[in-house]
Amino acid sequence: MAGGFVSKHPYLTGGAVLAIIVLFMMLRGGGSSGQTVVAGGTTVDPSVVGAGMQLQAMQAQLASHAQDVAAETRARQDEGVIQLAIAKLNAEQNTLNMNLQTQLASKSLDVQSNLATMQTAMTAQIEGAKIHAQEQAMQLQHADTVAQINATLESAKASNLLMEKVTTSNIELQKQNQELQAATSKALIESNTKLGMEKERTVQKTTGGLCFLTTACCEAMGLPDDCNELETLRFYRDVVMPRHLGKGRALEICTEYKRVAPDIIAGVNRKLEPSEANVFWRAMYHHRILPIVYLVQHQRYDEAFKAYYELVNDHREFATLETESSNSWVEI
Repeated sequence: MAGGFVSKHPYLTGGAVLAIIVLFMMLRGGGSSGQTVVAGGTTVDPSVVGAGMQLQAMQAQLASHAQDVAAETRARQDEGVIQLAIAKLNAEQNTLNMNLQTQLASKSLDVQSNLATMQTAMTAQIEGAKIHAQEQAMQLQHADTVAQINATLESAKASNLLMEKVTTSNIELQKQNQELQAATSKALIESNTKLGMEKERTVQKTTGGLCFLTTACCEAMGLPDDCNELETLRFYRDVVMPRHLGKGRALEICTEYKRVAPDIIAGVNRKLEPSEANVFWRAMYHHRILPIVYLVQHQRYDEAFKAYYELVNDHREFATLETESSNSWVEI
């Protein structure tokens, strides 16, 4: 502690030592002055008294200065302690800041990693939801397709059953018609022979008519020229029409039909592909010719003529004839 004081206050220390030496010298030289002071029976050298007083004054100054030095020292020590504390606090703060930055960086990395993981998971969920929605849409579409196919199959089955029934009915009807036609033809021949109308029938055959469209339909169906349908409509043309409409009107209608019908057939075959034309004639056979044959066989002649008349008018668009005479057919 003393070494620290001397090193910090060398001048003060030197002055104190010098004052002590001077006081010592004065004390030793005071006996030769010859001056004495008697006090209480004791003789005292005045120089000694003066030196003592000076020494006391110097001691008081030294004590005061020492107090100041001690106070300054304590202040400096306190300042050093404070500075050390501040330095320590700064070091701790720096350490805390570094730790905090390290923790923040680690947390940031963890947060970024978690966000990336969450984004990946969310993307996977979104893709999964899209795939699920697409699967559901495909399932619904598949279900609709299956339902349509089933409906089509059911319709086809029903159509096949209906066609089988119609075919069976047509076969039976053809058999009945053939039998009826044979019996009717025989009866008519006998009747015509008796009434002298065989010649009239021959004349009406030469006019033709009411067989062109039927012939095209029957050929598409693969039926022979003497099939029940053609024979029935020939009977209607040659026998029923002259009686029912009159010879003149029947001849006029047959002549106009002979001119228009071939042009309709040519137009159909020209405008449609062969396969399409075949489908066209087969459909006409089922939907138009067979009902007319049925009407003739049941002696519903007015309805049969009207149905054939409508058949021709419905297909005049295929004809290329544009003369006035071609329009005479439309008047019943």
